[in-house]
Amino acid sequence: MMQPNFLKLDHRSFFRSKFIFVDTEDYLSAKLLKEAGIIVRHVRVMTKKGSPYRLVICKIRRRHEGTFVKVMEELRNRLILLGYTGYDAICDRLANCR
Repeated sequence: MMQPNFLKLDHRSFFRSKFIFVDTEDYLSAKLLKEAGIIVRHVRVMTKKGSPYRLVICKIRRRHEGTFVKVMEELRNRLILLGYTGYDAICDRLANCR
């Protein structure tokens, strides 16, 4: 079973949820989330020199969680099609951090 490419983080808010997810240097997720109508507030982006991947911590409205999960699944599929072969390995490492 594939690990998800995101984790829900603890966040004390009734209206927003906080997530961390794996993206690329092209930030394809921004385009996909915008197309889905999700307003994202990027809190922090973490990079590693020489890596095409980024860890993005963001906040979204709680009512958009279901759509966010679907967008993350689409992000995974598109990145694999675009040739990011190490994407699943990075997602597995993220899932094992919990």
